Amino acid sequence: MVLKELNEIMDRINDERTFFNEYYQNPNIRKSVFKFYNLLEEAKQNYRNILRQNCQQVKMLELGCGRAKTLFYLVQHEAIVTGIDISDKVILANKIEAKRRNLNIDFAVMDAESLAFNDNSFDIVYGSTILHHLDVEKAYKEMTRVLKPEGKAIFLEPLGHNPFINLFRRFTPHLRTKNEHPLIKKDLE
Repeated sequence: MVLKELNEIMDRINDERTFFNEYYQNPNIRKSVFKFYNLLEEAKQNYRNILRQNCQQVKMLELGCGRAKTLFYLVQHEAIVTGIDISDKVILANKIEAKRRNLNIDFAVMDAESLAFNDNSFDIVYGSTILHHLDVEKAYKEMTRVLKPEGKAIFLEPLGHNPFINLFRRFTPHLRTKNEHPLIKKDLE
């Protein structure tokens, strides 16, 4: 039974890595839906403002950092930042960009369900549209472990209670990984 569960976990992680490696090599794959994501611009701006207000001289970890736009923004506001992503291709691109900009940012290819950081390492763990790709129970345990006792978790996530978003998701399955799921009340509890 344990071997079967381990294989399922590894298959899910590999599916996510493959999907996002392809996406980061060809971002036009999802270009047709960017106009819908623009509807969320106010929420994204509020999220960035919350992060900025909490970032001065604190250690921050971004789960699923993608192209690291938020990391590059926060480091300009005195944050001490680390970014992880499942995609080795995007992490390599981020390292090159950080070096080009002469920014001190740590990047690592890592699974957010199995963080390679010591306990109590970060003041803030954050991410945007990452938790719904994960086994939330495992991710929550890992976040709790690496957060300092007074630490904060700040996330912007799709929720599964909106009928229009659910309809959109039903008609566009090719735009997401097969294992992702919008968060529902049970996930938040």
